[in-house]
Amino acid sequence: MINLGLAIEKVQRLGINIDKNGRLLCPFHNDNNPSAYIYYNRYHKQIEFHCFGCGRSYSFDHFIDLINSKDKPDILSYDFNFIADRLNKNFLALLSGVGLEEERRLAKQAEEYLKSRNFTIDDINIGFATKECLLEIKEFRDNKFLHDEDRKTFLVFPIKNREGNVVSFQFEDFLNRGIKEVTKFNMSGRPRSLAYFGEYSPGKPYFITEAIYDALSLLKTTFTFGVVSLLGNPSQEQIKELKELAKTNEIILALDNDEAGRRIEETLLKELVLVNPYIKAIRLPEKIKDINELLQKEGILGIEDAILFCKKITPFGCLGERIPQIIEKFRIAKKNAFPIPPVFSYLSEFFREGLLPGLYGVAGIPGVGKTTWLNLLCDELAKMGFKSIYFLTEEPEYRLLLRTIKREDLRSFESLLDKDWIKNRITFELTQEYTAEHLKEIVSGIINLEGKAIFIVDSLHALRSQNNLDARERTIIKTEILAHIARDLLIPVFFTSFIPKSLYREKPNIGVFKEAGEIEYLIDVGIVFCGEKEEISIHIVKNRFGKTGEYPLIFDAENCNIREKKEGE
Repeated sequence: MINLGLAIEKVQRLGINIDKNGRLLCPFHNDNNPSAYIYYNRYHKQIEFHCFGCGRSYSFDHFIDLINSKDKPDILSYDFNFIADRLNKNFLALLSGVGLEEERRLAKQAEEYLKSRNFTIDDINIGFATKECLLEIKEFRDNKFLHDEDRKTFLVFPIKNREGNVVSFQFEDFLNRGIKEVTKFNMSGRPRSLAYFGEYSPGKPYFITEAIYDALSLLKTTFTFGVVSLLGNPSQEQIKELKELAKTNEIILALDNDEAGRRIEETLLKELVLVNPYIKAIRLPEKIKDINELLQKEGILGIEDAILFCKKITPFGCLGERIPQIIEKFRIAKKNAFPIPPVFSYLSEFFREGLLPGLYGVAGIPGVGKTTWLNLLCDELAKMGFKSIYFLTEEPEYRLLLRTIKREDLRSFESLLDKDWIKNRITFELTQEYTAEHLKEIVSGIINLEGKAIFIVDSLHALRSQNNLDARERTIIKTEILAHIARDLLIPVFFTSFIPKSLYREKPNIGVFKEAGEIEYLIDVGIVFCGEKEEISIHIVKNRFGKTGEYPLIFDAENCNIREKKEGE
């Protein structure tokens, strides 16, 4: 095999200006500053030509054949497959000792970072590039993170689709890991497709991971399976792709062992179970965050043990295998329950576990105190340090807060600012864009920023919807949306509703919600207020969390307060 010195001499004899380090002007594009090298690639174990400018890369013999040929090849088009190959070849060339000194130093840091995650460059078809290099590629210029002066260099992961073609890229700012909150970026302007690893086969079981490193960690095992990565929270497009995959392949979820991972698992399970009733999941040890951390701490054997003990998580099968799953769901529900405030102690008789995640319907005739009661609940929870999101569809925020000002015996709105607990109240009013279909996204965004909160819609019938249905059908659709919010976000959701005039003088029962739009089967708890003037009563007419019954109350309309009725009153 020819050595590097002889290879450089052979190029010189062809009349090409090349220095002793193998650097030369690229003969395949208009190169004014030498960007090409003849070098020994220690990974491919051969002499190669590579240009950092146009990205061409050849074995030395092929390079010589091209130079001696009369017809020089055209520059390859910059499709994503070519860009991925170019950035990978750049990485290998830099690690083999060619290129600018600063770029070689940064490439070495990237290699050390991959080693810290238990990978070598041989394990991964990965690219590396400085910010300046990426900005030269027109397909990448619109990515905002590349214009952040604190970000210098990136590992670049090609994202391949089911057919094996590169359709996008993920960039990792590995130098700022642990320094900046966000260090992984998906390519802007491209739909986030699933990242497939290896050739697709309908006969393989497929593992679903959140991150690329988890997928690569699974591939280190001796087992045969497919892996796809979500690259973050699943998009609607990815869920559609996964449902198609689940029709033909066994699915095993291998998600992070944290709150976000559990939310993603719950979201995917609800969707995938519609096409595949036997979804499985890996259960990581308690203090292990993800599959890659399991690789780092327990090696390949640790991952293989986790795979061997993966369990079915779909809501089907005998109780013998599902009791642990059912207990875990109950534990999570109790963990997400809100306490009963002291002034609402009468509710403890009906809700012994507190206000569990679920859908609570609150009905009553106009003026009976529904809004006053819900506003009081939010105020009292706020004083205990718990947040609420109050969505007003009929009246403005200031009228809601006037109730608080009166009950708290305050002089003005400004006086509320002196109450530290008021920061736990979150309110917003109905506008054109706040339709039922957008509520989950809005509430989810608030909770991600503010933390756990109960959600109140006052009232259901004034809530706008994008559906062109009749009023009764719209009511059902809106209630279904609220039920999904309660279930998916694991929070208590309250809405107010009316009592039909035909039922004003009847004893409250679940028929109140049936008459309001056949929504009685969607709610977990049905609460009805009835009475006249001061003397009212609260009726729990449906309760999946406990018993039903009624309790007498006093409605002090002047001071916007509702309290228990004492003996003798």
